[in-house]
Amino acid sequence: MEAPALPAPRTRTVVVKDLLKTEATKKLGICQVGSRTDRPCPRQAVVEIRGIPFCERCAREQEAYFAIGEMSLN
Repeated sequence: MEAPALPAPRTRTVVVKDLLKTEATKKLGICQVGSRTDRPCPRQAVVEIRGIPFCERCAREQEAYFAIGEMSLN
C-alpha cells in the first residue's frame, strides 16, 4: 500500500549566480538584516523582498519565515 501523495510544498528560490555582477544588484546596496544592531549583515544585497534589500543567505531565512507565516494562516 502506497502512502498518499502530498502536494509539493510552496518554495521560493533566489537565483544569485550571475546577479552579483549586475548594476541592479549594486543599486540594492548592503543587506539590511541587523542594520540597526551591533552586528549587521555585511554582505551585498541581491534581492529585494517587500522593499527591503537582502543578501542570498538572509533572503532564504526570510522566505522560511514567510512560509511559516503562510502555514499558520491556513
